[in-house]
Amino acid sequence: MGINIFAAKNTRPSQKYHSHIAKIQQIFDMTKQTTNMGNEEKTLHLPLKKQWYEMIESGVKTEEYRENKLYWCKRLYKNGDRTTQEFKPYTHVTFSYGYTKRRMTFEINKILLSFGKTEWGAPIDKMVFLISLGKRIN
Repeated sequence: MGINIFAAKNTRPSQKYHSHIAKIQQIFDMTKQTTNMGNEEKTLHLPLKKQWYEMIESGVKTEEYRENKLYWCKRLYKNGDRTTQEFKPYTHVTFSYGYTKRRMTFEINKILLSFGKTEWGAPIDKMVFLISLGKRIN
């Protein structure tokens, strides 16, 4: 709750005052957004099946895999283009237990195109997008 500067004077703020305060707040919000653009957190949201969710939750599985298909190229590569070989700057990944509200978030160490471990769900002899997990956030 803010300080009411009009309480002592027994007067009410004008409509002009309110619109002026709203404009100042809008400018402040825009400035704050542009200031944080360079170090903004970007989260990738992925639903998982029970088996993989529980393995990651317990700390056994430290990587998540996605197929090397056009759908995932568009989501993971900058400009959705395989030729750039540059990934979007995702900083975190949030896993959900299927499509429920049960969730956990991790920092992303790196994303790369590689071969994964078959015991963790990667296909045999196929390159996949490998999302290496860092510290658990929540």
